[in-house]
Amino acid sequence: MKQLKLLPLFLVVILFFGFSDSNQYEPIFMHRDNMESVIRLEGPRILENPGKIYIKGHYLFIVEKYLGIHVVDNINPETPDKVGFIHIDGCIDLAVKGNILYADNAVDLVALKFTEDFTSVEVVSRNKNVFPEFKSPNGRGLSWEEQQARPDNTVLVRWRRK
Repeated sequence: MKQLKLLPLFLVVILFFGFSDSNQYEPIFMHRDNMESVIRLEGPRILENPGKIYIKGHYLFIVEKYLGIHVVDNINPETPDKVGFIHIDGCIDLAVKGNILYADNAVDLVALKFTEDFTSVEVVSRNKNVFPEFKSPNGRGLSWEEQQARPDNTVLVRWRRK
């Protein structure tokens, strides 16, 4: 009988401590200078963690969450052609107007000018600290300990499962 009385307490302890996912993710920081300098056009890569999709003309822009943007020529939808990948750390959103692509580079908004055939992209402007830092996939922000251990002049660019 005593065991049945302790069962609810045991379940509460298990639910609170045993299944807590607040520390399942660790922040990934990048030095600001490095984050700003590594935006580049690369060869195509495999979609692994796709996010938002933007259509401009016959091009598809598909966000690879926190890593950049896939560029796909969809002139023939039966056989789409992967054109390249724009590496942008901390990217989760984009918009395009004319030949300017706007994307988030973690907390910054960057404008990238691209050629019509996507042989090159260049950063034409950067507005720093316009977006809040990312929360982890489970919704938590940086803990006090993580804030204290954070290296100087760094930006939170993504969270990684422990």
